[in-house]
Amino acid sequence: MMITEEPLADEIFKLGLSPIDFGSGLSGLGKLDSEKPNIVGICSPIDSHLALLSRCEWYTGTVILVGHESPRFTLWDQFFCLETTEFPQDLLQLRDHFDYTIEHHLKEQFSEVKPMIGPAWLYLFPCEGFIQNLKSSNLKLSTPFMGNAFNCKSDSLTTLLDAQKRIRKYFEMKLPLPMIWAFPADLPIGNKDNFYDRKADKWYVAEIKSDFKGSMSLVDLRPDENGVCNTMQHDFEGNIHPINMNINDLTVHFTEVNGKFRSRRKLSRLKLNSCW
Repeated sequence: MMITEEPLADEIFKLGLSPIDFGSGLSGLGKLDSEKPNIVGICSPIDSHLALLSRCEWYTGTVILVGHESPRFTLWDQFFCLETTEFPQDLLQLRDHFDYTIEHHLKEQFSEVKPMIGPAWLYLFPCEGFIQNLKSSNLKLSTPFMGNAFNCKSDSLTTLLDAQKRIRKYFEMKLPLPMIWAFPADLPIGNKDNFYDRKADKWYVAEIKSDFKGSMSLVDLRPDENGVCNTMQHDFEGNIHPINMNINDLTVHFTEVNGKFRSRRKLSRLKLNSCW
């Protein structure tokens, strides 16, 4: 990506940013480091989360997308929530707290940078012996990390980076649970369900296939006694749509990241231990 405007080039240099190609024709500015992320918050994470933090490589830093129309710059900041025994709460309850309370307050307090939480909730599932367990259709999973990104927009890079600091601090004040501001280095961006095999040191991703639009996560699907999943799906216009699906009609496709392994399972025959 070429930056030809001299004042903008000077600002980018002073802020320590540099051009980055994110793949798929998407480029922008960033300052990323490969390192173990710092845990923020007043509570301690559980052991399985600490193990994943120490085993895998993480990117920390800042990503800014560049457009041609005002506001030209969009800052993308990825976070993950780490479960703690000091603050037990259902994942979906916690996610609703972000979507309906935290985001509303963000928009009120930081209206000058148009903040929003999105585009999607992601989950990191620590596990062991992933392929062996998948062969028996019985995945043994530790408590997942739940994460998303916040985005804010402005025509000023300085304004965005200042807002980033203040919004991060706001999250720490409003949420007692531990958090990290990072993203696994080897993981494709945007996939909802991600499995890390601690023994094999490999990532696997899962995608639910059916005739519904958009994407769903395994944690969204909690069937009733008849196998019917009643869930709600959000779109980018702020609308919420009810979705009813039968677990017998759903298929899960598993793929190894940067590898050859592929597998497909009927969701009705797949057992997920300790997932919910």
